[in-house]
Amino acid sequence: MPIRVGIIDNQPALVLGITVLINAQPDMTFVCSARSVRELLSAGKTLDVVLVDPAIGGPLSQPPHWEALVSRGIGVLVFSGVSPMLSAAQVPGSAGVESMRKTDPLHRVIAGIRATQRNRSAARELDSSTRTPLFAPEVALSPREREVLELYATGYTAAQVGEALGISRNTVVDHIKGIRRKYVTAGRPAFTKVDLFRRAIEDGLVPDGSV
Repeated sequence: MPIRVGIIDNQPALVLGITVLINAQPDMTFVCSARSVRELLSAGKTLDVVLVDPAIGGPLSQPPHWEALVSRGIGVLVFSGVSPMLSAAQVPGSAGVESMRKTDPLHRVIAGIRATQRNRSAARELDSSTRTPLFAPEVALSPREREVLELYATGYTAAQVGEALGISRNTVVDHIKGIRRKYVTAGRPAFTKVDLFRRAIEDGLVPDGSV
């Protein structure tokens, strides 16, 4: 099956060029474009890899947006006009995520899409082997831990969570460590920020598809 590709960008000429480039590859097909994660997901298309310009709407204007893609098993290729390392650093979790500049040669863009698909497939295999059971034990979080998880899992940094709740960054970090320990004890490990986002959805702290 060809790699099904989408793009989130607000430059029509660039989107058109990417569309032509992808459809010229024997192992890829272009599915759709959008100006935001919300718009892309609302289209209801099945996607394997999405090229995302992190500057669209501001990287922190919609805190859960990276997780909304990655948690659905979609590979993210950060397609930025600035240093890709800076952009990739804003992506919570690393599974299924690659990055590159918009100025990179076309063959590197194609290689980046294929690399993202490989990482995505590996991440899905790992996830299927560690998936939470249907009747997973509930985790007894304190009211403060629930507040921290709700904010942190949906994209806030530890410092931003601290500012929002009026506590120090170190206190937030301690809470996050405690939350992770509780999930591990319950047999529902959450080693990455994407994992925490999934646990927050499972426990009703974050509405699924709320982005």
